[in-house]
Amino acid sequence: MIHQPPAAAVDTSVAARPVAAYHRPRSWEEALVLRSRHPEALPIAGGTDLMVGFNFSDSPTPALLDLSAVGDRRTITVTPDLTEITVGCGVTFTDLLSTRQTIPPALRQAARTVAAPQIRNRATLAGNVATASPAGDSLVPLVAFGAKIALESISGTRMLGVSDFLLGPKRTALRPDELISAITMPVADGPQLFAKLGKRNAMAISLAGIAIDIRPSARTVAVALGAVGPTVTRSHAAEAFLVGALDFSGGCAPDLELIAEASRLAADDAAPIDDHRGTAAHRRHSVEVIVRRLLTRACTQLHSDSNSNSNSDQDHDPRSN
Repeated sequence: MIHQPPAAAVDTSVAARPVAAYHRPRSWEEALVLRSRHPEALPIAGGTDLMVGFNFSDSPTPALLDLSAVGDRRTITVTPDLTEITVGCGVTFTDLLSTRQTIPPALRQAARTVAAPQIRNRATLAGNVATASPAGDSLVPLVAFGAKIALESISGTRMLGVSDFLLGPKRTALRPDELISAITMPVADGPQLFAKLGKRNAMAISLAGIAIDIRPSARTVAVALGAVGPTVTRSHAAEAFLVGALDFSGGCAPDLELIAEASRLAADDAAPIDDHRGTAAHRRHSVEVIVRRLLTRACTQLHSDSNSNSNSDQDHDPRSN
């Protein structure tokens, strides 16, 4: 009997597949030029989402524009009047958690829930925004406080509100010759909280994510909903109700009936679907529960100390159990 050697295993991983083209600029100016010349190339920084997608695909790996060597965009700056913060496109989630700059509490809380430390070391805030997943953790607080996206090309820069930038699942308003250069957001001016529901305390895609942003001086409230619709959205019904009913001075203890009604309105504004991660009914119920918990905490902050302690996020675990 003749023994045939076993057939060699075929490596189908992304590492074994040829890349259509690979561009690695060393400066932001070079990156913009390459983007204009090669609009088909996919921008990649941390690669924590794109590379997983490539590994699950049998298609050839597309052309890539690797931005990881562009170091001057890994910056976090605050305006002199301490009202706005700008996060460069190279800033990772680990950078957000370790910086001494005044990161908005809800964004810091969301950053804690992103995957695991190894992924947070690589994944960028801008990349999370560009992916445009309805379950993207960082998108929920960014939508809540109306962050603006700086979109840059060799022709100039345009600013777009994050809600206008997100067009649908995995769809954005980014033009073929543009790159996200930075994300600008207001500094917190009152209670600001984020929480998500997942199947685990780590490495869990959100079943429902909520961000609350209350600004007593402006008398505004934002309630953002993630993973319960085609894009991250805001509950305008809950916001309008709270603006008319909430005691922004913090002089009164939390009104549980008021909070319950706002939570119900937020759940009504959700548009979840049934999928392999959970049912629409479970997601809608989760929205009501999480909003109620966050509003209770936020109103307690207003009541206890609406000045010095309202921005503290040290005692809040964003993973809703």
